[in-house]
Amino acid sequence: MRTWIFQANPNEFDIDGYLAAGPKEITWLVRRYSGEIQPGDVVYIWRSSGGEEGKAGIVARATALTEPANILDDPAAAPFWKRDAPTGTSTRVKLRVDGIANSREFIKRDWLVDDPACSEMLIIRQPAGTNFPLETREAERLRNLWIKTGVDWSRAESLAALQTYLALYGKQISRKPGSPVADLAMLIGRAVTGAYNKIMNFRAIDPRDSRDGMDGASNVDRSVWAEFFDERAQTIDKNAVSDEFQRLWPQYWLEPTRELQEERLEQAVEEAKADLDVLEARIRASRRPSKPRSGTTTTTVFNRDPNIIAYAKRRAGCRCEVPGCEVPLFLKPDGEPYVEVHHIHMLADGGEDTTDNVACLCPTHHREIHCGLRRSELEAALSELRGA
Repeated sequence: MRTWIFQANPNEFDIDGYLAAGPKEITWLVRRYSGEIQPGDVVYIWRSSGGEEGKAGIVARATALTEPANILDDPAAAPFWKRDAPTGTSTRVKLRVDGIANSREFIKRDWLVDDPACSEMLIIRQPAGTNFPLETREAERLRNLWIKTGVDWSRAESLAALQTYLALYGKQISRKPGSPVADLAMLIGRAVTGAYNKIMNFRAIDPRDSRDGMDGASNVDRSVWAEFFDERAQTIDKNAVSDEFQRLWPQYWLEPTRELQEERLEQAVEEAKADLDVLEARIRASRRPSKPRSGTTTTTVFNRDPNIIAYAKRRAGCRCEVPGCEVPLFLKPDGEPYVEVHHIHMLADGGEDTTDNVACLCPTHHREIHCGLRRSELEAALSELRGA
């Protein structure tokens, strides 16, 4: 079974009026892929913008009932054509209408342009046409969005948003693919914009944060917040939130997350290679000397307890303590595996130099926890490990 997008142009055909009339079955023109569309295939009906901002997106879901064949246009559709209704037979497919989106359920094109799974859909990149096939990942993402869009958030979803809010507390919040917000949206099957808004709802609830949030928190959100927030102490139990998150969303820690990271890494490598010519041109144009000027900087250095470093390495058996780490370690001249000791709550942020606040990491994961997209995930895993 495959999944498709069939596009309607509202300047030519009043798709909203046609669907509002309540047809159980409709016919649709097939200009391409006539040999690939099969009965049982899923079809999303896409309304193009028609020149109106914010109008493009998915308005209905259907199922193919037949293979494409020479079929007359549906007579019931004739009043909704804004030009002469087509006559005669053309290659069409019969569809059963399974659901029509209301104003809350409409899946906006604007949400999909930067979506981690859907930004490369053909209808986004090459929107001219009638029939568009979807890749498996795109189809799964749209299935989840179709199910969740317009439906109130559950406690489990709100809890996942709270977990992400706490991981980003005091930091810049991005919606770009690969960000914690985008990862949250993919995990729970919501639009990235909706995930971002929910996190900003928690900022508005949080009395500790004076920055502007967003109104619109639900009773469920407030209940979830109250479950973990101590009003008297003005603190939130991050460990309890993390435990509940892992209980409700165990799939977050499974292999697909790693596969997704590898896919993003491959994409980033290809994009980096594509920029080589541009960068070489900039280097030639800059005419900078081949020997850069020297300068001085001031760096704050913490005097760490060497006993704690030694203790952390022995406790870990000189292995990386990131769950499931498969990065091979190399040996130092003394024959000991090379690992680095990381402060879970960093010293520069007020963390303590204690055995409960350190973990052994391979060099790869040490750099990733400081510079990588999975920083929040790794921090949560180490905090769970030490009960920090």
